[in-house]
Amino acid sequence: MADSVGKKYSNYGSTSERTEVTDLFSTNTAVKYMSYEYLKSEMEKNAKVKMYTPEEMKVQFSAIPANGIVVVSISAPTVKSVNTKWWSAFITDESGKVVQRYQPEWSVGTYDIVNGSTFWHNSFSFELAVPPGQTFNVHVNTGVHPDQRWSYKIYPNQEIK
Repeated sequence: MADSVGKKYSNYGSTSERTEVTDLFSTNTAVKYMSYEYLKSEMEKNAKVKMYTPEEMKVQFSAIPANGIVVVSISAPTVKSVNTKWWSAFITDESGKVVQRYQPEWSVGTYDIVNGSTFWHNSFSFELAVPPGQTFNVHVNTGVHPDQRWSYKIYPNQEIK
């Protein structure tokens, strides 16, 4: 797992870079960020398909979080390991100052069986409480193994090519 430090992936109009990965048996995380701009663009596409009236558009746009949304995905070998009550996330700015903490509600995951092995998956999301700067960091912890952490540097509105 340590070899995935530095790995970058782009989605939802932004880029995530793994900066810290823990070596925890078959457990992994991924973090994605959806900016206001991305969410607005998607809403505009949906509005055309759904033929929203101007009034409906106004209501839909007002529901978009101004600072965007962080999505954390979890994959692990047991159902307990992906229950979101055991997970938390915190945001730090570029200087390392904690600017937000998030503890999700209890949620049981789903599973896939691949070549006879069961893999459990879950996710949680939250609104970013502070405006994102040029970059920010998302740190993900598990209460099942409290000494373990995954960290990601987020580059808002920047996609790698």
